[in-house]
Amino acid sequence: MIEMDESIFKDLLTGVKQMRDHAACKKVVGVREVVREVKPPPPMTKTGSVQTMPWDPVDHLKSDEDREAYLQGAIDEGDPQLLTAVRKDLERSR
Repeated sequence: MIEMDESIFKDLLTGVKQMRDHAACKKVVGVREVVREVKPPPPMTKTGSVQTMPWDPVDHLKSDEDREAYLQGAIDEGDPQLLTAVRKDLERSR
C-alpha cells in the first residue's frame, strides 16, 4: 500500500471534486475563471461598384464537340429552363 501525506491527499481529493464539478458545468470554488475578450470583426466597407461585361456562351462554342459538351452539361443538370436556354444558344451558334 502506498502511504500518502494527509495534506496531499486532501489537495488531490479537492482537485478531483473541482474537476467533477467543472465537468458538470457547476460553479467551481477556488478555480480561477479565464475570460477571453473577443474582438468583433471590422465593419465591411464598400470599395465601389462592380463592373460586369456581357458574356455570350455562343462566342465560345467553336466546334461540334463544344456544342455537344454544352448540351450534355445542361442535360446533366436536369433543369428544364436551363435546357431551353442552351437549345436557344445552340441554334444561334450554327
